Amino acid sequence: MISLLNTVLFDYKVPVIFTFSTRETVISLVQLAKKYSSIKERKIYPLRVKPKFRSLDEACRYVLEGFEDIGPSTADLILRHYKTLDSFFQNYWEVDKIPGIGIKRRDKIIEVMTHEYEAEEGD
Repeated sequence: MISLLNTVLFDYKVPVIFTFSTRETVISLVQLAKKYSSIKERKIYPLRVKPKFRSLDEACRYVLEGFEDIGPSTADLILRHYKTLDSFFQNYWEVDKIPGIGIKRRDKIIEVMTHEYEAEEGD
């Protein structure tokens, strides 16, 4: 947000902070700096909407649909085969044995399941 304001202020020379004097501008900037420098934790925003589920089956499908290339039909296939998410997560590397699920989809699931999370600064 600050870099956006700086771009508008300096590159496009658009005055965004309206003050009556240089002194007021400095006071305003100091207050902004104090406000934003006091934020200790970064906020993590959700990647998708969290719906209310009518059943646990819907909640299970929702979890699987979070994987790339897994839609409602594929999630249903996986859950019909493994019965539970727990069983799927313990045996996900064998998912290509389910008719209709190929090696490419299995490899994407394995890539996500084995990825080590590294939160980037500024996210």
